Amino acid sequence: MSNTLQPLEYSAGAQSRLAAVGAVLAEDVNQLERLIDEAIIRASSIGQTLTGGRLDARVAAGLGQGVLEDLAQVIPTVVALRGQVVSMHARMERMAGRIGVEVPHCGYEKPGENVPEKPRVIG
Repeated sequence: MSNTLQPLEYSAGAQSRLAAVGAVLAEDVNQLERLIDEAIIRASSIGQTLTGGRLDARVAAGLGQGVLEDLAQVIPTVVALRGQVVSMHARMERMAGRIGVEVPHCGYEKPGENVPEKPRVIG
């Protein structure tokens, strides 16, 4: 007996409705991923501004230390959230495949599952 889930079959009308829902979900999930990435970028920018500004102003390291410690807790929390959303996205893609809905990739390159990602050089 195989543990592989068999594709599910639906009527043409149901398949069309599922595809429409899938398109909305795909856009929402991609937008969520972008927003989380932007939050990571913004948090990093806050850290740079806080520490760089302190150095430029030539003030004691104690100024802003508590904020920097708070930020040091925020960043891993957001990174963990990102991982959960990526896992959710992968699960949704598997579900879409099972119900026969084509998954739009919205122009993003996707690494294969369990394959180390290689950084891309931009420029």
